[in-house]
Amino acid sequence: MRIIRFFVSFLFFSQFCIAIFASSPQPRFIAGLNVSQHYGVEYGYEEYEVEKGIRWGTSSGFALDFPITDNLTISQEFLFTNKGSKQKIGIKGEPIELDVYYKTDYLEFPAIFRLFHFRHNDFVLFYQTGFALSYMINARYELSGLIETGTGDHVIDINKKIQNIDRFDFGFILGGGANFKMMKKLFSLDYRINFGIPFLELPTTEDVFRDLNDTPRVKLRNQSYSLSINYYY
Repeated sequence: MRIIRFFVSFLFFSQFCIAIFASSPQPRFIAGLNVSQHYGVEYGYEEYEVEKGIRWGTSSGFALDFPITDNLTISQEFLFTNKGSKQKIGIKGEPIELDVYYKTDYLEFPAIFRLFHFRHNDFVLFYQTGFALSYMINARYELSGLIETGTGDHVIDINKKIQNIDRFDFGFILGGGANFKMMKKLFSLDYRINFGIPFLELPTTEDVFRDLNDTPRVKLRNQSYSLSINYYY
């Protein structure tokens, strides 16, 4: 994992240095909607029955665009992004049903390559790809549910900060968009998918069964879908 982080960090800073020396930057503001969820492998968690949900959030900040050619731009973005998911978890053979809401907020630093492939007057279509390094600045989870026991039903209501979690994340980005002018100002509308690579170890029942030392965490990856409006100034 350290080797992968080093490699991605090297790519990130190399791209940033290339962009700095390539041309004068063109700044833009970014404001968008971010829909996130978690995904992962099912193997090793056969005892769980999981129904996956999403978290609605925002992805906003600013960027610097460095034109390399007429058809290629390298962008360095600085974003605040909401990620997370909702999970409905059951344990096979056990009278347990839990609703978990993971809330993780990141400072995200996407490095984006934009390839322009169609132009008509002030309307331009582009593809975009790249990668993003992220640092988690907030991590909480809400756990609610009902456990049936011989002594009665026990209601669970937990809202707390997630401890012992890796704060660094990175992912690959694919998407596209369009540049256009409105009221003589330049805007762009872009969409993207961010596929997280490393696993996050997220809590499930460790705060319910505190007397167990080996209560497992579930390993899931971040995944998000963004739609943003950009204003060039």
